[in-house]
Amino acid sequence: MFLSQHYCQIGNTKKALEVINRAIKHTPTVIDLYLIKARIYKKAGDAKVASEWLEYARELDLADRFLNTTSTRYLLRADLIESAEKIISLFIKDSENARHNIYDMQVMWYEQEQGSSFYRQGNYGLALKRLISISRHFMDIKEDQFDFHSYCLQKMTLRSYLSLLRLEDRLLGHKVYARAAEVIVSIYLELHDQGAQTTQGKKNVQQTTSKQPQKQTQKQPQKQTNKPNPSQPKQQQRQPQKKNQNVKKTKKWIDFDNEGYGLIQVPNPLEHAEKYVSNLLKFSSSNLKTHLLAFEVFIRKKKYLLALRAVKKASVIDPDHPDVHRAKIRFFHTVSLASGIPEQVLKVIELEQQLPSLLNGQDYKLYNQAFLDKHSASFPHRAAAAEMILIISPDDKSKSIARYLLEDTKDTNGPQLNDCIRVHKVLQSNFDETIAAGYSTRCLAIFPYATYFNNGSSSEISDHPPQLDRSSDTSVETASGPDSEKQQK
Repeated sequence: MFLSQHYCQIGNTKKALEVINRAIKHTPTVIDLYLIKARIYKKAGDAKVASEWLEYARELDLADRFLNTTSTRYLLRADLIESAEKIISLFIKDSENARHNIYDMQVMWYEQEQGSSFYRQGNYGLALKRLISISRHFMDIKEDQFDFHSYCLQKMTLRSYLSLLRLEDRLLGHKVYARAAEVIVSIYLELHDQGAQTTQGKKNVQQTTSKQPQKQTQKQPQKQTNKPNPSQPKQQQRQPQKKNQNVKKTKKWIDFDNEGYGLIQVPNPLEHAEKYVSNLLKFSSSNLKTHLLAFEVFIRKKKYLLALRAVKKASVIDPDHPDVHRAKIRFFHTVSLASGIPEQVLKVIELEQQLPSLLNGQDYKLYNQAFLDKHSASFPHRAAAAEMILIISPDDKSKSIARYLLEDTKDTNGPQLNDCIRVHKVLQSNFDETIAAGYSTRCLAIFPYATYFNNGSSSEISDHPPQLDRSSDTSVETASGPDSEKQQK
């Protein structure tokens, strides 16, 4: 079991699967072995097969809540949202209103995974709806803390009161809020780059506006039937009022923007992105991605000094990171092409350019070449330098392909799957399809289990779990058995 995890960590997926299959053949009743096998497939790039093996492990013990939540998480990462909702609703009392119960119980890990899944599928409305609900949970937590101030002073629990005050100071610095805010900012940046309104959003808004008058016409006859009739006795007049009270209770669960169209139809997405970036800069300033997102927002708003500050702070955290290098080159290249910048701002930028943490007084083109020479044995750094060449000199495409993206250079740690996927997207957007297809074929030989380089389908060498036969099994506890009775008590 530990040997297979070692092979998985070093990237030898084939050897890891051989070892874990041998362990499963020896003792097929150990559920942890199937969890490790699912993790191996997940790291190899096949989230669908990983979710199948995790679901197979869940079916071995249907009363285990950990397996239930883990299977739900893997299904969401495989973008199987409907299947994930069915699995998580097994341990919810009111399974018909599972979405509302999840929101009331503040199951933020589920909303995070589901929002990220919608984001990967391009459904920005539902992605924002799920992720913004996490932000609302933190606002609710902050408001609920006011009830404890008077209580702590009355009971003289000063130590607990001080810990509460410290918690309030760093509440929005929690990693759950930071992850949700990072995806929200990324979505608003893409909405801004697409023109703030997508064609799908326009069609959906037209459909919702065309349905609104139908709702009003349906409500009018209800109002007419609820009017009291003087010819009827008073007891009969009160009966429809009780029915209306029940109708009002059900209306509390109605969501008139169920698809989140109103969240993507905003006039200025950058304003919404800047609101979340300001919270990240205040409470999560030690995170590198916070400053990279701040740079993306401020460079689009043409706030060059704020963008420069974000690049400087990111350089302090990790000066040799590929994304930090991209931010440096993009900033100075954008400033060199921009017009209308005040002279005082340009003087500050020229002085900051002399710092060793930035360009050390060099021209940004020469700095990009020096960065490439320094990290020539690292594939992520070489890919970052190639992307910047495409921005600096778009006509020099052949040189960037031959030297930086497609050359057979031995990397110190080997190419990673996410880096190869990013390079493939760059090739698709800047070159013809033949070059991108050839690169995809080469990556598929390195990562044979990755669905991204196999047109989204699982590889033929992937093994799928068998189906369990429960026709004669009467000893297995289901989710509606003793465990759910304890929950009801």
